[in-house]
Amino acid sequence: MLKENLNRMWTRLSRDWKLDRIYWLKLSVFLVFILMMDEWLYRRDVVSALMWPVHYPVFFLMNFFVLLGVSAVLVIMTGRLYGSSMAVGVPVLLIGAVNAAKMALRNVPLTVEDFSLLKEVLALSDALFNQKTILYVVMGIAAIFVMSRLIKSWYGSGRHTLQRPVAVVLVAISVAVFAWGQVAFSSDLPLIETGFIYSLSNPLRQEKGFSAEARAEAEAALENSAAVENPVDALSNTGLEEGEQPNIIIIQSEAFWDVTKLGIAFTQDPISNFEALQEESLHGRMYVPVVGGGTSNTEFEVLTGLTMKNYYNDWYMVYPNEISAPEATLASILRTQGYTSIGTHPYMSWYYNRREVYKYFGFDRFETLEYLDNPELIGTYTSDAYLMDRIMDTIESEDKPIFDFVVTMQNHGPYGNPRFDTFDVKIADRAGLSDPAVYFLNNYVQGVYLSDQALGTLIDKLRESDEPTLVMFYGDHLPMLGEDYLTYREAGYVGTEDSNTLQQDLSMMTVPYIIWSNYGAPTGELPVMNASFMTPRLLEIAGAEVPDYLKAIKALSENTPIITRSYVLASDGTRAEEGSDAYQVARAQYQLIWDRMRASEDPFDMTKWIISDNSDYNATLNDIRIETVSADGGKTVIGGTHLYSNAVLLVNGSEQGFDWTDETQISINKKLKSGDVLMMRLSDSEGTVLAESAAYTMP
Repeated sequence: MLKENLNRMWTRLSRDWKLDRIYWLKLSVFLVFILMMDEWLYRRDVVSALMWPVHYPVFFLMNFFVLLGVSAVLVIMTGRLYGSSMAVGVPVLLIGAVNAAKMALRNVPLTVEDFSLLKEVLALSDALFNQKTILYVVMGIAAIFVMSRLIKSWYGSGRHTLQRPVAVVLVAISVAVFAWGQVAFSSDLPLIETGFIYSLSNPLRQEKGFSAEARAEAEAALENSAAVENPVDALSNTGLEEGEQPNIIIIQSEAFWDVTKLGIAFTQDPISNFEALQEESLHGRMYVPVVGGGTSNTEFEVLTGLTMKNYYNDWYMVYPNEISAPEATLASILRTQGYTSIGTHPYMSWYYNRREVYKYFGFDRFETLEYLDNPELIGTYTSDAYLMDRIMDTIESEDKPIFDFVVTMQNHGPYGNPRFDTFDVKIADRAGLSDPAVYFLNNYVQGVYLSDQALGTLIDKLRESDEPTLVMFYGDHLPMLGEDYLTYREAGYVGTEDSNTLQQDLSMMTVPYIIWSNYGAPTGELPVMNASFMTPRLLEIAGAEVPDYLKAIKALSENTPIITRSYVLASDGTRAEEGSDAYQVARAQYQLIWDRMRASEDPFDMTKWIISDNSDYNATLNDIRIETVSADGGKTVIGGTHLYSNAVLLVNGSEQGFDWTDETQISINKKLKSGDVLMMRLSDSEGTVLAESAAYTMP
């Protein structure tokens, strides 16, 4: 009976294949065309795209079988060839175009997680969408229309309904190939090898493992470093009196970088204040995980001391995808030592899920765009000068020492849209730069200049302050000055290297920093090191207690100050490539620290350093109160607490416009009567209510 069933099944498959083979072959040719179009779009080179299957035939086949498997599933569901082809071809081309655009802008590929960040992209639409983008959209629509006509012509005018049994077999083969690929290959591989479709469809995010020998050596190193007392070295001479706690201000300045390294002449030095402050600060360069974007990943490394190397790639967005429970950070560590921990970011609080993340990070409050009253704007973003004034106001108004982590927005890219009416500094000699490169660079340099001026103003005020204050100032990443490193290549700062190579190059991945104080903290230059290695040093310089996990991270950094995905640099400058013992041990040691922290294993008991109950988070910011209402001629004056300019005033449930004086007083151009009910409500741009006052009823 079984033999007869198998024979019947084989007979039917043979018959269906004979009937439909020409159409399946045509579908395969179509899928190869779509696949190669996607590769050409992001590689921007026909030869490179055509040579990819030659150099990486296994990955080519895995990409092909992903598309074939999806197409076969649609054939099983519908039986229709043309509809299935369009349902696969159009979306794949569209996401291929999006991937190409992201690669051009930031030189990192599209990932599955990016689809959850659509609202973040739309929030930047004013900066991202311009005449060029509109042209691309129109061209894309036209291309889809032409493709639909060509597909019909390609399949011919005959029947386009396929038998399903062959499709079932093709699905089985595709799933088998895909599953094998998930096991055989790590997702921590460059896109130029894996191809776009397979990279996007790889859900397991396999990490490159470490040998048993490397893990054992890493464990031994960890045992020797984790339980030491606070290290005594040059940084321990903090300049503080015993028991004195300085304010700690970290300013992560959007895309701040030493632009003079391009070798371009400017009408004046755009970072003169920063350069002067290096002489009276600890300073150096730190290796950051991203270039051109991904601000929150640098933020994550500095706040936690942890590395993006423990995730499957450096541009994976940790905040919205991973942070869902209390974490140990500078905010929580300092808060347990008596600090008020404040986050400041003049943008929407929901962006990258920061509002929830900062709660888990142990901040007392997170001051975002919603809470800022009439901020000064540069283009569409809040100016750094406004933020520096706010920092001083916070220092002067708080009784306890403060930790303020400030993430600026003023110089956010892209730099292809107009944002300045006048320029204080411009390119003096364009030295062969194209018009687009000049435009990008002039916009960027003016923004850097304004950031540098704001920093200088803040430092001048702190010099006169009697509050001991430590300031760390750095950029989150280099700016993306045109597509595919346009300005960097034209200036000769880099050559023709591909993006994967450049993302391992310290010239594109290190940003300058200073750690300055007004009380005599150490000065001098530190070696180049990962951004995550700055965290324990900052606590030492501030005279704060350092958790054991950060002591272990510092010990790792003293032996291996630079850890990238393809090599490590030892303290003596020796470079060890991926696969070497030194590389394996360094990566394994960081992973072990991570694992033991997560398990809160001895000696990394994290309970002391985590704010497990942060129920009072943002309580002070959200305390909106209407306290007094009085008549003033034909107007009504309303007094209270935290009457934000961005809030909405409701009178008897209806919105009422108001004139804002300050957070204690607003007024409306009408008289209210007894029994009228007033309420103020603050919401974010998505309509989520952040805070509202109690109802106030007119007597």
